[in-house]
Amino acid sequence: MKAKIILLPVLSAFFLLKLTNVSAQVPNCDGTVPAFNVDFTGITADSSWISPNVVRTGYCCGAAGVNRCVDFIILTDSNTTGLAINFFSGAVPNGSLFYQFDCGPSFMFNDTCFVTVPGIHYLTFCKPGNNVNQYRVTAVTPDISGKVFNDINSNCIYDAGDVAVQGIPVNHLFNNVVTETRYTDASGNYYFYASPGNNDVQIIGAPLPNYGYNVTCPASGQINIPSLPSVNNNFGLSCLSGFDLYPTLSGFRFSPGRTGYLYPRAINNYCLPVNGQAKLIFSDTNIAYAAASLPPDTISGDTLIWNLINYFNQNNIPGTVSFTTDTNAILGDSVCIPFLVEPLAGDNDPSNNFITRCFVITASCDPNEKHVEPQGIGPGGNVPPNTSFTYTIHFQNTGTDTAYHIFVVDTLNSNLDKSSFRILAASHPYNVTFLDTQVVKFSFYNIMLVDSNANEPLSHGWISYEIKARAGLPSGTSITNSAAIYFDFNLPVFTNTTLNTIDIPAGIESSLSADRDIFIFPNPATNQLTIFNTGAGLNIELLEFFDVIGNRVKYFIPKTSHEKKGNITMDVSDLSSGIYFCRIVGQNINKTLKFIK
Repeated sequence: MKAKIILLPVLSAFFLLKLTNVSAQVPNCDGTVPAFNVDFTGITADSSWISPNVVRTGYCCGAAGVNRCVDFIILTDSNTTGLAINFFSGAVPNGSLFYQFDCGPSFMFNDTCFVTVPGIHYLTFCKPGNNVNQYRVTAVTPDISGKVFNDINSNCIYDAGDVAVQGIPVNHLFNNVVTETRYTDASGNYYFYASPGNNDVQIIGAPLPNYGYNVTCPASGQINIPSLPSVNNNFGLSCLSGFDLYPTLSGFRFSPGRTGYLYPRAINNYCLPVNGQAKLIFSDTNIAYAAASLPPDTISGDTLIWNLINYFNQNNIPGTVSFTTDTNAILGDSVCIPFLVEPLAGDNDPSNNFITRCFVITASCDPNEKHVEPQGIGPGGNVPPNTSFTYTIHFQNTGTDTAYHIFVVDTLNSNLDKSSFRILAASHPYNVTFLDTQVVKFSFYNIMLVDSNANEPLSHGWISYEIKARAGLPSGTSITNSAAIYFDFNLPVFTNTTLNTIDIPAGIESSLSADRDIFIFPNPATNQLTIFNTGAGLNIELLEFFDVIGNRVKYFIPKTSHEKKGNITMDVSDLSSGIYFCRIVGQNINKTLKFIK
């Protein structure tokens, strides 16, 4: 198979394409530079174009002095995934040979630069000397490509009115074994490099309830590839009914007297639109709201409110919210920020519409860090079995120039279940590829992330994903996670390592039932207590809370099937310190658990 790395070898075979000599069109070139238009649209295999003999002259992309330049103005579509330049004839100039892509990053001659956005791109070569040369420009195409789309008119054809879908995982299978997983890009496209043989592509887990879709074309969710190259291997989807709104929230720099940033996102897990609101609450007096990249529609007291209009699963707001931390904030304290999305009525899963994220106040922080929620209890980050984790990787360009491409490589802990992996949100457009069973690569091509000296607020980026712990992990199992961040072609910057530990609390052992399908966490509790329902076929109909002398102090009646069959989080902040009993009644269950407040 072709190498799945940033620089790809260019094949020696080529086709001669039509050329046109034009005046320089690159915005950063002067009018004397020889320039050529090359049209690579419509190609389905690696293709090359040969220039006429030309002498370099003039300046491009900031080149000056004795440098002389030539530029190539190239039109691509989604079939082209890479471009490269090499000499075809003439005396080769002395010294190292590099070309620039869109007046940005430099690549060695005959090495391939990736193209992720169809359209016009510029390849520019500048070098002293008056050599007469012909140049070969090569377009690299994938062996297998296709698109995933919401098939609005149900005709199994991507046509007018259909909606391309980002973030859907697609598998490549060779001899019925998964070799690679890629996620569709912002245009719904995916591609693979492959070898001749028994190839298939497959959407993971058809149907796709976690993404709000059913796979309809083909209904099997799998396409056989009889020969290579192969294009238009498209998957049509249809929307599941209803909506499921939920919030995500990450943040950076909670330091006294400094400006920090919150990254709230309201997400609709389904593709049918709904109207609602996202509410970010600044109830913690340690921080004060400063500004937002998308200003809230309403500010009511300490609450920022954004209206969600016709909101479906390809929307992604509110944006970036800046704040200042009080100069008198105490190091080591936590800032807790609630975030709510509405409506609750009619939501397929109203239990996930509200979160509270807490961040530790520190004197300083590493801008390239990894954050996990829940953080867990104690130094080991203790969490109950079957926990779902949200990981956020933050990065910042603290160099002295713009970062053109950023790559984040994350090796998932073996105690995490890859099948539950799902992207939640990101600061910039991205591509996702699983390089190995547990190694995921997030690629931010052409991110153009400015350096912190030029614009500090715009020098940050991040990506968040969700993944569950594997089922059946014993108490004491550690789950660590870290990531490597590559800025262009520099050595990686490594994040901190997060730590969580699977913990079956001692309070569970004091249950009046030996059954472990229902348990509570944390124990002792502070402000919240979660009743975890891990048993198949167990429906919770009533929760009752009693003090040590038998007085009922609180109760809750689950109303939806999600509440009855899933986990329930109760607010116990109003209870006084002491010992309590939680009675859980329902179908196939009647048990009482003791906990401490």
